[in-house]
Amino acid sequence: MIIDLEKTEPRNIQADICIIGAGAAGITLALDLADSGRRVVMLESGDFDFERETQNLYKGQNRGVPYFPLDACRLRQFGGSTNHWGGACWPLEAVDIEQKDWVPHSGWPITLDDLKPYYIRAHETLKLRDFQYSLAGQDNKASPIDLDTSLIEPRFYKTVVGKVIRLGKYYKDNLRKQSNLTVYLHANVTGIELADGNGAVRSVSVRSLEGKAMKVSVKTLVLATGGIENARILLYSTNGQARGIGNQHDLVGRYFMDHPFLPTTSSILFVPAQSYAFYLQHEISDGSVITGGFGLTAETVRKHQMLNAWFGMEVFSKPTFIADVKRMSRRKGVDQNNVVATSRELILYLASLHTVAKDINGKAIGYNAVNLTCIAEQVPNPASRVTLSHEKDALGLPRAVLDWRLTQKDYDSLYKAYEILGSALGPRPKAGYCSVCQTGEKNGAPRKRWVSWARFLAVITIWEQRKCPIPRKQGLWISIARYTG
Repeated sequence: MIIDLEKTEPRNIQADICIIGAGAAGITLALDLADSGRRVVMLESGDFDFERETQNLYKGQNRGVPYFPLDACRLRQFGGSTNHWGGACWPLEAVDIEQKDWVPHSGWPITLDDLKPYYIRAHETLKLRDFQYSLAGQDNKASPIDLDTSLIEPRFYKTVVGKVIRLGKYYKDNLRKQSNLTVYLHANVTGIELADGNGAVRSVSVRSLEGKAMKVSVKTLVLATGGIENARILLYSTNGQARGIGNQHDLVGRYFMDHPFLPTTSSILFVPAQSYAFYLQHEISDGSVITGGFGLTAETVRKHQMLNAWFGMEVFSKPTFIADVKRMSRRKGVDQNNVVATSRELILYLASLHTVAKDINGKAIGYNAVNLTCIAEQVPNPASRVTLSHEKDALGLPRAVLDWRLTQKDYDSLYKAYEILGSALGPRPKAGYCSVCQTGEKNGAPRKRWVSWARFLAVITIWEQRKCPIPRKQGLWISIARYTG
């Protein structure tokens, strides 16, 4: 049953299990509890469709490393952020969850084998079919770029396809029919109350933006609203505890983590499509879609005492010459007062590309553009945290403040990952090369320190002003010579 709190006369109810949030985690759990004999209530702040007033409850402040606006990177509606999710899924590796002497606070109390049964169940929910993340045994003619596989190896992720990618829409009818489940829409949690003495959860206070209120008395409570909102709810539910529920040791909201990413540059490739086809999407024998990239080997991570990282490509095939460069410049937020600032520089840049294209085949040809991006693991950092603002939302609740912080280890590992990628690809006779370098600034101008050379593609050199976790003074340049092989 699904009830809209704003369209009904509210009353206090009881439940064995209350799930806060109808996103990927909440919906998955509710489906798993079907026919369990337990009375389950799921509280969703939004409706089936996007509503600006509800979404505004997600507004907050960013104080640390540049991050997405808090009301843009999450969706407050039935189905949660799966409503704008790209559908990419890949499992962790053993090296990701093992304790590392060089990474403070690292190590999980479980192993990859403990996780695998749950990965299989997640595949069933997302219709990802077989648990396969390689092209082994597939009828595939594409082959990976020749590289040093002791350093870098191919990595793949699966993509959720079809209607299931929007979990709320896909499973709405299933949830509506569950006899033991009641879903409330427009049901915002304004506080969690604890029982006297033992600290167990007693009830949850709920209110709609129109002011309709109810309480849910509950035996078991599940917070499934994401890393930022879970912490926010616990922190503003003081219930006589000044620091918030469960925060006696000042840990709620700490260790906020995401994947530091580095959009390095836009590359211009003058190579046959089959040279990078291995790293594009493939439909494999079970009917699922798999996409390739590069990843550090476990041996590389351990040897260099670094954090894990993954490289992906976004390919644009045969775009129009000038229009596509302009589009990529807009997309990446190139500061037109910096490196490729003036029209003169842009014209010279376009002319150089045209010259390179002629140099390769003796005549002007189209090109393929690739964005090479690196996303990485982050050091668990107690200073990276979610706290509460003095500013209140429409319900009178304090908004979230995100102070995302990275350590020097995070920066160093990202740079090292690019250096290793360069070494793995390596110089090849008659194949061209790329150079990866760190940059700093001196009198407003970039200065370069070459780190490594590698065979790869052919490219522009652009300093990007896009908001990303890496400060300007610690950015990367990639400069790649023409491909001749």
